[in-house]
Amino acid sequence: MAILPFTDSQWKAVQVPSKEDAKVTQTELQLRAGPKTDWWRSAKGSIPESDVDRHDGPLFVFDVKDDQQSWTASVWLAVDHKERFQQATLFVGQGDYQTGKEPWLKAGIEIEDRKQNIG
Repeated sequence: MAILPFTDSQWKAVQVPSKEDAKVTQTELQLRAGPKTDWWRSAKGSIPESDVDRHDGPLFVFDVKDDQQSWTASVWLAVDHKERFQQATLFVGQGDYQTGKEPWLKAGIEIEDRKQNIG
């Protein structure tokens, strides 16, 4: 399996406010998100927020070509425990996912009540 270092030119920063908000080495990536930015959907009546459709969090992405029918992603995730809702996630999107209309999926660790939650 080929490994694609984060410093490879195929990776692109999306919705990252400034260079100071992204720390990138070959093997590690840290992105800092602004307030109320996220990739999150919730149903009407959900707690803590109802009927949310946010698709404005920072991402570090690369494209998988259409002819690549099989691919694997493997990551180690870590998260800063200082603030509620801090997250570390693996994000997979299809098509023009930035509009929020195309399918996307995130899986990772989120801090809630000082506990790590997997989702």
